[in-house]
Amino acid sequence: MRTMKKIGIFILITAMLMSMAACGGADPEGGEEGRVIVIAQSNDVSSLDPHGHNELTSGNVTRMMYDGLVRLTADNEYVPSLASSWEYLDQNTVQINLRDDVQFHDGSNFTATDVKYSLEREAQSSFSSHLLEMITAIEIVDDYSVILTVTDQSAALMSSLAHQCSGIVPKEYTENLEAEGKKLSDAPCGTGPYMYDYWTLGSECQIVPFEGYYDDAYAAKNDGLRFRYIAEDNSRVVALETGEVDVIIHVPNSSIESLLENEDVNVIMYTSCDLNYMSPNCSKAPFDNELLRRAVAHCIDREAMIQVQASGYAEANYAPIGKAAIGYSDPTVIYEYDLEKAKECLVGAGYPDGFEFTASVWGDQNAKSAQILQSACKQVGIIMSIEILDNAGMTSKCGGALHDVGMDNWTANSEPDNTYRPWFSRELIGAGGYNWSCYTGDEIETLVEAAVSTNDHNERLALYAQINDFVSEHSVVWPLFSKEGVVATGANVDGFGVFATGMHLFQNIEVNE
Repeated sequence: MRTMKKIGIFILITAMLMSMAACGGADPEGGEEGRVIVIAQSNDVSSLDPHGHNELTSGNVTRMMYDGLVRLTADNEYVPSLASSWEYLDQNTVQINLRDDVQFHDGSNFTATDVKYSLEREAQSSFSSHLLEMITAIEIVDDYSVILTVTDQSAALMSSLAHQCSGIVPKEYTENLEAEGKKLSDAPCGTGPYMYDYWTLGSECQIVPFEGYYDDAYAAKNDGLRFRYIAEDNSRVVALETGEVDVIIHVPNSSIESLLENEDVNVIMYTSCDLNYMSPNCSKAPFDNELLRRAVAHCIDREAMIQVQASGYAEANYAPIGKAAIGYSDPTVIYEYDLEKAKECLVGAGYPDGFEFTASVWGDQNAKSAQILQSACKQVGIIMSIEILDNAGMTSKCGGALHDVGMDNWTANSEPDNTYRPWFSRELIGAGGYNWSCYTGDEIETLVEAAVSTNDHNERLALYAQINDFVSEHSVVWPLFSKEGVVATGANVDGFGVFATGMHLFQNIEVNE
C-alpha cells in the first residue's frame, strides 16, 4: 500500500541553539550490482572539497565523507563528533578535546594538527570564511586538544563547527596532493562514514562505506550511496517510479499529487527552511536607487509564482530567511503586489517611463517565476530580461557582483548568523560568495554583529527581527516564498534522515526486500 509520511520539523528556539539494493544500478566499470542506494538530485555536484562550496547538492555528498568537530542532531542539539568534549575556559577561550581513535580514509591518524590546518583553510575560503570570523587564533595544546581564541561575537561558534563547510581534512595528504598540482576535490579524503569511490562530472558520484569508521551509531547501514544528476524534473520522477533510483530530493511540486497516488512510492513532506528570493545589486545602477527597488518589489505577484513554480505547496514570504528557520519574523513594512504603487515609485525616482535590467536566474524552475515578474514589470514600463545560468555561472556573475538581479533559493541552517552574515557582510561583496544584494550601508552589518555578540536568545531574535524589518523596508532583498519540503522514496525504502534545513542524512537508508 502506498504511504505518505508527513513530518512536521521545526527548528526549535532554545538557549542551547542560540549560544536498494535491487534498484542500485550496475557499477560503471562493469562490476556486479551491489546494495547501493541511488539518490537523484536536480543539480550536479560542484565540489567534493568541504571548503570548496556551500550548497546542498555537493553538501549531500561531502557531509557523508567529512566529519566536523561538532554534530547537529535531529533534535537540534550540538553533540561531539571528532571532538570528545569542549569547555569555555573564559569568555574568549575554548578548549576542544579530540577523539584519539579516528583515522582518515587514507589510514593516517587524525590529530590536532589536522584541526588547525582545516579551520585555517576553511577561513580562507570565500564560501565559508564567514563561519569562522569569531576565531582569532588556534593553538595546538597536544595531539588531541586545541584551544580556540574567540571574539565576543562567538554565539554561533558551535553551529559553525557543525556546519557542512567545517569538515576536517588531513593536512599532510592535502598538502601533498596540492603539491602535485591536484585538488582535494579530485581525490577526497575525510574521516566520515563513507569514502570516495568515483565522480563522473555531469552524471553521478558514488561513495562507499568506510570500514574503519569510529562511530558505530553513525556508520553506514547500506553498501554505498550513488548521487545521480538528473536535471529534468519529470525524468527524476520517472526514474523513481520505475525503480531506477531509490530517492529523489526536491520533488517537483507538479508531481506531488501523482506520486501520492502511486502505491510504490513514499512521499515525505516536511516543514523546511527554504526561501526562494531575488537580490538586486544595490551597489550599482539601476538598483542603487531605492525607489527603483521598491518599484520592482511592487511588481512581484507571489501567489502567481507559488502556483506556477510550487503548484501551491508554498507560502508567500517577505523576510530574508525561510519561514521555519530561527530568525524568521514578519516584517513591519512590506511591498505587496500593486502595479499602481510601482508606477508611483517610478515617478518618484525620476523614471516615469521605466528602465531596463537583467535578471540572472538559476535553473529553469526559477525561470517560471521570473517570467511572471517580467510580465508584470512590462505593464509599468520596466523592461526585464532573463538569463538562465547554472551554479557556476551564478557564482561567477552574482558572486562577482556583476549582475543586476540574482534569483535563486537558500535554505537556512540552525544558526541564523550563517544566513545573515554571508548575505550581508560587506567583505564578501564580489568575493565569489553569496552577498548578491551588495548592500554597503552600515545598518545591517551592525545588527548582525550585535546579534552574534549575545547569548540571550530573546535579544538575538529581536535583533534579527530588526534586520528583517530593514531589509524589507529598504528592498535590499526581494523574498518570494518558502516551499514545503518534499522528498520521495521507493515504498520499500526506510531510514531517510530528514532535516528541516535540507541537510539530510543518508547512512541509515535501507531497502526492505
